[in-house]
Amino acid sequence: MRVSEPPQSTFKLSLHHGIWHVTLDGLFFGAYPSKASALSSIGDSQRALATTGRVVTILIPEEELGSSKGWQSPGNARRL
Repeated sequence: MRVSEPPQSTFKLSLHHGIWHVTLDGLFFGAYPSKASALSSIGDSQRALATTGRVVTILIPEEELGSSKGWQSPGNARRL
C-alpha cells in the first residue's frame, strides 16, 4: 500500500515599486504596503491550510534575507 504525499502549497513574496505582492500556488493572493503585513496575512492563511494537512512553503527573495542568489524558503517548509 502506497502512502500518498500530503498536499502542498507555496506562498511567494516579491517587492514591486514599494508594494509587496503575494501569490499562492502561482495565483494572485494579495498586495500589501509592508513586508510585515504580507507575512501576517500569510501566517493567518498558513494556519488555515494546516487544518487540511497541507505542507506550506514561503518563498522570500534572498536579497531580503541578506543574500542575492535568488529565492529562499527561510525554514518555513514544514508540515503544520
